[in-house]
Amino acid sequence: PQREQEAIDVVAELEGGVKKLGKVAGNLLGLESQEETEVVARKFTVPYVVRAGGAVLTMCAGTVNVTAFLHLESFTSHTTGTLSKVGMGLHPDGSQFDSGALILMIASFVAGSCACGLFIGKNKVHFGLALYDLGLLSASFLTILTFLTAETGVAKYLSAAACGLQNGLCTEWGGAAIRTTHVTGLFTDTGLLIGRMLSMLARKGCGKKFDVIDCGLFADDKAKLSVLTILGFSYFFGAYMGAVLYNSMQAAAFLVPAAITGTMGTAYLFYRVKILHHRLFSDEEMEIVDVQCDVVLDVP
Repeated sequence: PQREQEAIDVVAELEGGVKKLGKVAGNLLGLESQEETEVVARKFTVPYVVRAGGAVLTMCAGTVNVTAFLHLESFTSHTTGTLSKVGMGLHPDGSQFDSGALILMIASFVAGSCACGLFIGKNKVHFGLALYDLGLLSASFLTILTFLTAETGVAKYLSAAACGLQNGLCTEWGGAAIRTTHVTGLFTDTGLLIGRMLSMLARKGCGKKFDVIDCGLFADDKAKLSVLTILGFSYFFGAYMGAVLYNSMQAAAFLVPAAITGTMGTAYLFYRVKILHHRLFSDEEMEIVDVQCDVVLDVP
């Protein structure tokens, strides 16, 4: 009954927000309050604290990936190139690639994501409820182990596992698929959003013919584009910092992103357990049901 009431309260709050959005949109478009106007609820609503956290994690991934390449001679934050090398290694002329070791790299990345799935039950952001603290602290621990084993062959597998774990922490922000350890999908989505926005502008007189629905869709795409741009620059900055740190610290450069993710995990743990009073190993996030809300309301 308590969860049902909470669900009802959430829907009521959503309806109230949609009505306010409708009134604001009507005022901007010069519509009279007596006219009935359909308003589509915005889908892409991501708190700024989540955006900032995602940017920091993306920066850390860039640093780890560059450090791994410079010291371990292997990229560890993504698997596309690794799988390509597996294919080349299986060819008779591809003896320069060890397919077995490369397959183990991919398996390590998947194992990290699998570990994440053990305590993160949903793809969508549930800030304050999901056990992101355990994921961040685990990724930090694996990155520290990477530093401690940096002169052995185990290090790259630990780094790949850490990246896989981080990448699985939160993969959907407000309806947009987001990854924090690589940027291939990011650049694909960036191009798609720019193309769609240009198409809307071309078809709608540079926005002059936008109706309320068009305004909502365009605002959503613009918000997604801003987030993707921030994440892209964060990864680039992290990669640059990885090169700078490695030149001065060598393998100890792994400790910088480990410290950052560890600090974030500790801060989130304090917030979730001490301030919100959730249990340390709460399964509430795993048990909730995400309901798709494409709401269209008549605003008087």
